Amino acid sequence: MRQPLQIIEAADPTREDARRLIDQEIFALEDCARKLKTRRNLISPINQLPPETLSRIFAFCVTQSITWVRSVTHICRLWRDIALDSPQVWGTMVTIQGHRTHPWLEEVLRRSKMANLSVAIHRPTLKQISSIVKTALSHTEHIATLRIELTGRANNAKIKQMFALLESSAPILSFFSLRSRYIGSYSVPIPDNIFNGETPSLRQVELRGYYPNWSSSMLHNLTSLKILANTGTQPTTEQLILILKSSCYLQQLELINCLPTEGDIAILPKRVDDMILEHLIEFRISSTALGCMNILNRISLRPGTKVWVGANCGKLSQPEDSGVQLGRFFSSLASSLDPKATPFQKLLIRARSRCVVLQMMAELPPASAPMDDHYDFSVSCSLPPIVNGNGSIRQQVLTSAFQSISFRNVVRLQLIGCDDAILPATWFSCLREMPILRSISIINGAYNLFVALRMDLEFLINQEKLEAGLGRGYDDNPPRMVVLPELQTIHVNSVDFSRSYNGTQFAELLIDLFIERYERGAVLHGLSLSWCRCIYQTHVGDLEEVIGAVHWDGLGLPADDSDSEYSDEYGSSAWWQVNSDDEDSEDSEE
Repeated sequence: MRQPLQIIEAADPTREDARRLIDQEIFALEDCARKLKTRRNLISPINQLPPETLSRIFAFCVTQSITWVRSVTHICRLWRDIALDSPQVWGTMVTIQGHRTHPWLEEVLRRSKMANLSVAIHRPTLKQISSIVKTALSHTEHIATLRIELTGRANNAKIKQMFALLESSAPILSFFSLRSRYIGSYSVPIPDNIFNGETPSLRQVELRGYYPNWSSSMLHNLTSLKILANTGTQPTTEQLILILKSSCYLQQLELINCLPTEGDIAILPKRVDDMILEHLIEFRISSTALGCMNILNRISLRPGTKVWVGANCGKLSQPEDSGVQLGRFFSSLASSLDPKATPFQKLLIRARSRCVVLQMMAELPPASAPMDDHYDFSVSCSLPPIVNGNGSIRQQVLTSAFQSISFRNVVRLQLIGCDDAILPATWFSCLREMPILRSISIINGAYNLFVALRMDLEFLINQEKLEAGLGRGYDDNPPRMVVLPELQTIHVNSVDFSRSYNGTQFAELLIDLFIERYERGAVLHGLSLSWCRCIYQTHVGDLEEVIGAVHWDGLGLPADDSDSEYSDEYGSSAWWQVNSDDEDSEDSEE
């Protein structure tokens, strides 16, 4: 049996010596364990990577907080040595947040040595600008990325002090972002002497709530230019064209409320030599119709470009001017895009600040795609049904839009809130341009579309009879032509089946239409009916005889639901009104 340790008396002089010997043995064992752990870590697969590779990996772990250091440097000795001795890692974490203390900022700058800095400054206080922000921006010659977010007007003391700190040259600055926290009815001008006019490496500029000197060299040789300004000096057409020509590798272009508007809307600018933006990936502009036309009439967008265009096309109280602007706007838009393809995927028409506002979104097919590429097209209209001497403004705007857009390659068509503002005659001409349309989805108003389908079918029947009467050999087997031969599914939501056409109710017109198409071999594979008014089981039963599948939610709302809690002041459903408000709120934030 093991003998118990001998108890050393407190007065025994050997007690301290024994304790010291034991501590030495413990230290030796701990040191041995540390060395073994180090050797064990060194044979780990990840530690076989070169220190430069591990340093690059650590740079991706950097966050706005200093806490990332603990998660990296407390793993093993190798990681700690590499992380603490990697200037590029420390250079990517120069972040200053308003109303926070940053005691480690000077240490971060010291460890970054001569590496490129990535500086982010978010809503600093006046005290911070005069202290730690000044310290960070004193290294302008090493800053490669600079993001600044401020609040206040042009005469704000914080903005003045911040611009005073940005007067030094920035030889390696490649990305510069200056944003205002809140964008009101004003924008702040950027001083002409920012960065002393020397930014040879600058390639990306983002300004929100600020506008530059449009002749500044800072706007040349860019790959990305994004400017959102509510007020301020707008560039001339010559200045904007010079900026675009000097940035031959431009990939992203976003200009909101800062397009040149000189000229007369009644005189369409002459088409000049196209400036093709060969490398452009995203194109986003928003201004008056004339402002959009000034740029659209001078550029051509390459296939594969994502397009977003927003245009203010006149006041609701002057629909005649709106119609003129719309026609010219669509002509300019079509001239800058590929005329052999239908690029538009979405058209939003709404009223804002008593004006007609159009937004169009598109994504052109890539160059490798065939020219007969197919598209989905969505039309959403939330204009109020104001009536003047020439009819409703909604009708004039939608008619102008549909007469200017090509639908030849559209395979799926969605209509939201059009409320039958498009007359049957307009639909009559549009339907003949949709040879490959396969699906139609309608919310709030579908009557005139089906009336036009019926009119077109009657026209074909009369034409067949005329040809048969002329003795063309069609008496026994006349040709069975049909409009929209590829149409397979229709989705109808919130449509009134009690309306009539030439004394025929909509339900009966729909049934007759589908019967005739069935007899001509153009069978509809699916029909969906939701929240429709005055539709009953008998109608659905008749439709099921000529359509492959009819999906009905079983609701048959009364024809007059103007007193219902689900209607708004314009008589449209509350569902659409809510969605319309949501879209407006998104744009207001943007």
